[in-house]
Amino acid sequence: YQALSEDDERGLLEMDYRSRASTAENLAHASSVELVAWPEDIPEPGANREQLTTDQHKSTFDLVCMATAFVLLHEFRHVMLDADEKRPEARLEEEAGCDVWARAFMMDKIDKYASQSGSSFVAIQQKRAMALALGAAILYDLTPEYDRFGSTDYPSMADRIHAMVTGPGPAQSSNFWLFASCLLIGIFRRTGQSLPFVVSDNETLVITLVEQLR
Repeated sequence: YQALSEDDERGLLEMDYRSRASTAENLAHASSVELVAWPEDIPEPGANREQLTTDQHKSTFDLVCMATAFVLLHEFRHVMLDADEKRPEARLEEEAGCDVWARAFMMDKIDKYASQSGSSFVAIQQKRAMALALGAAILYDLTPEYDRFGSTDYPSMADRIHAMVTGPGPAQSSNFWLFASCLLIGIFRRTGQSLPFVVSDNETLVITLVEQLR
């Protein structure tokens, strides 16, 4: 706490963070995005990645596209099960299974893609894991508060986040765990939940935060 209180730039960062969070919430609940003023320093959504001028904006573009891909893959799995007449009797089982299938689709064959593209396996794995974590945070915010603990038809958001974020993935030293922990801490801040614990590393922090959401 002392270190935070001595940070001269904290006030500006806090104001910027709250402004972004408020804009995102307004966009999520607006009847039309045209009714919400878009931040001047953030590029508006578009299809041409190469028009973006900074690596930060390009990375954000990639993460948003991949997070969206996860959602589409989840829904595509429903269509596959229906077409094959293999839908489970329990809707809860199907919903959870679609999350697992979509995550596996994005993560299981990274080695093959890395070999064909000449890219680093570790870098691809980290980026895709970050996209899944971002998708999980977005789904949490878009889910009404009364639905976040699940039902007979849908798993709880904690279970969904656990399926998307944990499991085989980046090493403990990866920046992914810092990224995911920041997303989860953001959820705790926006929902007014405290963080009464201390952990030794970011991976443990992520796992602990997911469990605290239950």
